[in-house]
Amino acid sequence: MKRRSQNLYKRLFLRLVEPGVHFASYNKIASTRGIIDLKVLHITNSIIENGGILMIYVGMIFIAVVGTLLHFLYELSGHNKFVAIFAAVNESTWEHIKICITPTIIWSLYDGYMNGMNGNFLIGKSLSLLTIILLIPILFYTYTTFTKKSILWIDVICFYITVICSQLIFHYFISMESLPFIYTYLSCILLFIEVGAYIFLTFNPLKNFIFEDPISHKYGLSGHTEMHHHEHKH
Repeated sequence: MKRRSQNLYKRLFLRLVEPGVHFASYNKIASTRGIIDLKVLHITNSIIENGGILMIYVGMIFIAVVGTLLHFLYELSGHNKFVAIFAAVNESTWEHIKICITPTIIWSLYDGYMNGMNGNFLIGKSLSLLTIILLIPILFYTYTTFTKKSILWIDVICFYITVICSQLIFHYFISMESLPFIYTYLSCILLFIEVGAYIFLTFNPLKNFIFEDPISHKYGLSGHTEMHHHEHKH
């Protein structure tokens, strides 16, 4: 009996990572076997139906890996201005925000395919991007208040924490009941501002600490460290 219960638990667990799972047929089994708390099933059901736990993890890994690569892409491209739109062009806080936004937008193609008809899709996406824009500087400037300098491994951890929080925010909202349309309307405006700023501010950075390269003390494309050293030599 114990072995049969374990096998049943394994089959149910494997079903959890498949998109579009419906638990109605499992409720009776789970309740009679006492294997899975039905309240937990109810809470997780919406998340599972909107992409699957496995793909949530895949999305986080994709965004983290691509974001890390984008840190070096502008340099590797020979300072290509098209690449500058979506890759980091200097070491400023804003450029680190940008390399987290870029893969999040790319991953949105998958999210849109899986969850585009979800009433809260645009709400979740806009708040996911807003989480990135707010959380990276909050984490960075909080820890540097104590350390008085940036530390690479802490920066990396902050980046990955932001990726995780951003994705969890998105999946939280698409797992909810559809919110009133006014929130979707406001989310469209917010998305327009976020994506517009994402492109515009690379070439027209604000002159403040968020956009200042800490090495060259310049902004935007002119703040690229190697380019600054090259100009200095001449």
